[in-house]
Amino acid sequence: GTHPDLDYLWSSEYTNFIHDGADKIRLEKIRLISNNNSVLSHLRVCYVNKKGKFNCGECDKCIRTMIALKIVGNLDKSKTFPHVINLDTLSSLKIEGHSGSVFHNENLIELKRLNIEPEIQQILENKINNTVDKKDSILMVLAKKVWFWDHYYTRGLLYKFLNRNRY
Repeated sequence: GTHPDLDYLWSSEYTNFIHDGADKIRLEKIRLISNNNSVLSHLRVCYVNKKGKFNCGECDKCIRTMIALKIVGNLDKSKTFPHVINLDTLSSLKIEGHSGSVFHNENLIELKRLNIEPEIQQILENKINNTVDKKDSILMVLAKKVWFWDHYYTRGLLYKFLNRNRY
């Protein structure tokens, strides 16, 4: 993966690495790429690869990508994912860390906005509400919420403002 704080470190006097796309949430990126048949035939997000499958359809990354594809109306066109989101698998899913809950929350917000998939909405809401790491201090929980609000609602404007003189 990449991160705006780290990408420039890969640069040299001959090559300049620029973090691109930070102004778009994951769901917008899925919307942009999922209208391409080549992408739908080759999209791979899974790190589990159960039984040699391209995407297992059961891990956190697969499930959140499948939900995003469902939201944009292209899950059934995908060649690399199951076409149905298994609600039992979603219910038993462990959402890992802050970034996992942020990505699922992006999906949840859009599901609610579109008023679709009420079962998935309910499961995601329960999962997200129970994801807060009990080891996090109140300050860390607040920082994570500010990061999410900045990421989702202002497309990283606060982040860009705070880091404008950094590079």
